Amino acid sequence: SKSGTYKPASTGPLEEHMTYFGSLPQVDEPEIFGMHENANITFNRAESSHLMATILVLQPRETSGGAGKSSDEIVIDVVDDVEARMPELLDEDDKGPTTFVIQPNGLLTSLDTVLQQEMIKFNRLMKAMTISLVGLRRAIGGLAIMSSDLDDMYAGLMNNSLP
Repeated sequence: SKSGTYKPASTGPLEEHMTYFGSLPQVDEPEIFGMHENANITFNRAESSHLMATILVLQPRETSGGAGKSSDEIVIDVVDDVEARMPELLDEDDKGPTTFVIQPNGLLTSLDTVLQQEMIKFNRLMKAMTISLVGLRRAIGGLAIMSSDLDDMYAGLMNNSLP
């Protein structure tokens, strides 16, 4: 290695090897794997994120009889807020006067074509969000089965993270 900390073992007495092994750092540096020191920063950041996610998942879901809201009430409040802020579906009829105008060659402009495709994707996303939020509300109320996807969404909304 560049620092001289890591080197191949040589032939010699056992005491020499034991001394060498005893001199190695307790925590392996990225240098031993041929990586840059910035790999340590990336590793530590990922470990911290994983630790925080684990702590959030382990949080109790129920309150202990205080005046605070239950987990279900908190998630329902978040669902209400998301539903209130969701925009309406996009409609081609609400376009501007120069949008989706057919050109003399009989085609739409490339920008109009892309806009149509993005409108379809956006509307599909809004419908999926609406179905998921309604399903979660029904599952919390006991009117539907809480699927694993809905449970992940519940945990995500409860922990203020991406479901």
